[in-house]
Amino acid sequence: MKIFNVIFLSEALSIPEFLLFMVGFVIVMSIVFTLISVGAEKSKEVTQNIKQKIEKKKQENSLNENIKMNMREYQESKNSYQYFSDINLLNIYEQFENGTKNSNMEQLALEEELVKRKLLSHSPMHEKLYAINKHFFK
Repeated sequence: MKIFNVIFLSEALSIPEFLLFMVGFVIVMSIVFTLISVGAEKSKEVTQNIKQKIEKKKQENSLNENIKMNMREYQESKNSYQYFSDINLLNIYEQFENGTKNSNMEQLALEEELVKRKLLSHSPMHEKLYAINKHFFK
């Protein structure tokens, strides 16, 4: 009995009381450990969701930057081509036809200028854009 007295620094517990205390202690600890493990799993799920949202936001930002760059390229080309001679514009268009140049936004601006000057009857790029819009955005 003196051992129990030293352990609890109070009155000594009888063996049945001590066993009952230990069973209660084990039950409480098992509940605590279960709650901790469930909390850890939930924490992992939340962390994974946050990582996915961050990755999605990075992709959206990258896409937006690409769109802005393409629009800038289109505007710069459009502004530039209005001052070119007909011969230079046709030479540049020939480069697109041969595959030497391949900037879609630049080609779109070039075709617009050629149609505006009546050097082309239509813009193949606009026809492609129309078909894409019709197919995806019905």
